Amino acid sequence: MYLDQNATQSAERRRGSAGMHRRLNAAGVSPPAVGPKGMNPGAPEEGTGLRLLADWETPMDGEANMRRDRELLERASMGAGPTLRLYRWSRPTLTLGHGQTPETATDPAALAALGIAWVRRPTGGRALLHLPDELTYAFAAPRGFAPGVRGAYFRVMGCIWTAVARFV
Repeated sequence: MYLDQNATQSAERRRGSAGMHRRLNAAGVSPPAVGPKGMNPGAPEEGTGLRLLADWETPMDGEANMRRDRELLERASMGAGPTLRLYRWSRPTLTLGHGQTPETATDPAALAALGIAWVRRPTGGRALLHLPDELTYAFAAPRGFAPGVRGAYFRVMGCIWTAVARFV
């Protein structure tokens, strides 16, 4: 099943948050009420098993960030519960999707001339430019975390919602 994220988001804006709550609940996710700002980094969110890694205090370079993301994927492949990692970048970095090559996805000489590092992500997708102090997230969960693309989309969004609500 193909999920058009832009169309879904537009429809959600038209229907309001009640529609989003219904779909999240149908996917087995209960969005939290906005609460106090306190958090316990690394501990699972009560009742969800979601682990939050708050890695944003010290921005890291691309190699260090992708190493952490690979560790998340390895843990998920061994059955660890869902983990949301929030992190920042210490310098401009272009991340390439797992299947991309630097020669076809970008101009390595131009990147070097501009002082932009590049690194390969452990996941797919296309090239993304990350800037210093940008907040980025990585999400990893075991296979079977949610049924189908649509179910996975709403479960992942529910986990992000749960994590962000800790800070509102």
